[in-house]
Formats: sequence, C-alpha cells, structure tokens
Amino acid sequence: MRRTLKQEVRTAEDWRAQQREMDRFRRDYNEVRPHEALEMQTPASVYEPLSRPYPARTPEAEYPDSMQVVTVQSHDWFSWKKPSILLSQVLWGDRVGLEPVGDALFTVYFARHPLIGFDARRGKLVPLSNPGWIKHPFWGRR
Repeated sequence: MRRTLKQEVRTAEDWRAQQREMDRFRRDYNEVRPHEALEMQTPASVYEPLSRPYPARTPEAEYPDSMQVVTVQSHDWFSWKKPSILLSQVLWGDRVGLEPVGDALFTVYFARHPLIGFDARRGKLVPLSNPGWIKHPFWGRR
C-alpha cells in the first residue's frame, strides 16, 4: 500500500491541494480499484461496520483496595511522594494502580494490565522483563 501511495499521489503546492490529492487516492483505492486479496472486490464493497457501538467514554478502571491508585498527570507523569515519575502520555488523565510486590517495589497496572515495575526507593521504572524483577501478578495467572 505504501508503494502504491508513493507512485500515485503527486506532491501538491500547498496543504489543501495535497489533502485533495490524498482524498482522491483514498476514494480510488477503497471504492474503485479491485483488490486481489478481496477476490477482486473493492474494500468499500466488503466493509461492514461493527454491530456494537463504541462507548462515548471508556469506563473508569477499578482497582482493589490493596493497590495504591495515582492519576497520570499532564506531561506523562505521576507523583510519588514529591518526585514526578515519567510514565506515558497515552495514560494522561487516567488512573493507574500500584500493586506492592516487595519492599518499596510495585507493579504498575492499567486496569488489569501490568505495564511496568516501579522501584519507589530509587524513584525509577523497571521493565517487567528485568531478570531481577519480582513477578507477582495480582489478578492471577492466565
């Protein structure tokens, strides 16, 4: 698809003209051109929207009382006893749970998903794949 895009989309003089060129390509690619992988049908002819609606807002993640819950602030961080710990802008505004797994060691969860380890003594995030990390999944094994 990338090669086709490069071959068929011309560079335009300004961003509006470029957008028109991209719109033309998208229409052609999805509604006119048959695709071999789709048994020579167009993507638009076989597309079916999902039957279930998306929620307007994702429900707030819930955490057990045994976890400490913090909110990821703007600029990707959460606060832990004054220092700011850089986590991820993807989680901006969301709450994450910190499950204690050892002395000043935590696993950081988003909902039921373990994300990373947190060494509170050093104020550092630690990959869960780190050989020295304590693996202790709160919600049990799958």
